[in-house]
Amino acid sequence: MSPRSRGRWDRGGDNEFEDQEGSADNHEYDDAEPGASSMDSIEEATGAGQVMGLLGEAISTVSAARTMPLSSSVLVVKEELLEILESARQVLPDELRSARWLLKEREEYLARAEREAASILEEA
Repeated sequence: MSPRSRGRWDRGGDNEFEDQEGSADNHEYDDAEPGASSMDSIEEATGAGQVMGLLGEAISTVSAARTMPLSSSVLVVKEELLEILESARQVLPDELRSARWLLKEREEYLARAEREAASILEEA
């Protein structure tokens, strides 16, 4: 959130997007450390989450901005918002590459599990 002081018309802490990372499903992997969520494991493995964090920061900046009287328009520091959005644009290709890698790993894992299940059924 911006270090600027809050204005008279500030909406305050009603930003529904502010803490999206904490609301993710936290299922655990079998081989994960005790107490580590799957989202934590995925983000560690892929470096993912930076774009979501930057977009959350942009949303917080706009949400915390002073509103114009009798309007839904807000005043934001142009340079601050552009810097956040430019950072997100630079990180996005890395995140997409990480997501593709994660999908490939998932497909390979499922294929191995299916082969193993078929092998077990043949032996039974």
